[in-house]
Amino acid sequence: TYAHTASYDGAIADWLSAREESTDDGLGPTLHLALRRGERLRYGENPHQAAALYLDPRAGKG
Repeated sequence: TYAHTASYDGAIADWLSAREESTDDGLGPTLHLALRRGERLRYGENPHQAAALYLDPRAGKG
């Protein structure tokens, strides 16, 4: 439920920001992403660091 609420709040913030700070290029000042961890990776940039691949659940495969 917290993730759903955060996603909803982000969508509202994006909409309000776009109205308040509209630019000629049509790009908003912020971008809110709700990604899910797809899989853990063996290591990060360095072997002692943890890493994971995060995916957008709304994106299609391909």
